[in-house]
Amino acid sequence: MAVRDSMEWGIYVKSIPFKLFPDLKDIPSRNWMDEQGDDEYIPDTPYFKAYEMECEFVYVGVHRTANTRIKQFLTYLASGGSFNIYDTYTRIGRTNVRYMGYSEDVLYRRDGQDDIVVFSVKLKVNNPIADIVLFK
Repeated sequence: MAVRDSMEWGIYVKSIPFKLFPDLKDIPSRNWMDEQGDDEYIPDTPYFKAYEMECEFVYVGVHRTANTRIKQFLTYLASGGSFNIYDTYTRIGRTNVRYMGYSEDVLYRRDGQDDIVVFSVKLKVNNPIADIVLFK
């Protein structure tokens, strides 16, 4: 899998709210009327829930280029199925991530020569415990 940097599209990462540790999946249990508490099956290996996160990005580029470049970035995210994601600031990465949606709540600031756009992308992390390590 080729490594791609959001900077290829002039897009900076503002926030990727990774969960440091995910929630456990629900375990099977029974509630017997003639016993106290629940009768739970606790597996030897814990399994974790997938989670969704709202990531914020910032596009900075030449005037009137934001729409095209952001659309190219979103097309890349949406068309590849699942992908890996890594944040160099937090040094956290996850595998088996997929695109879910784009927020229409966008901040545009066109400042004469430049386009500055803040936007959000909803991603789903399907493997919440597989860490990615960056090798240089």
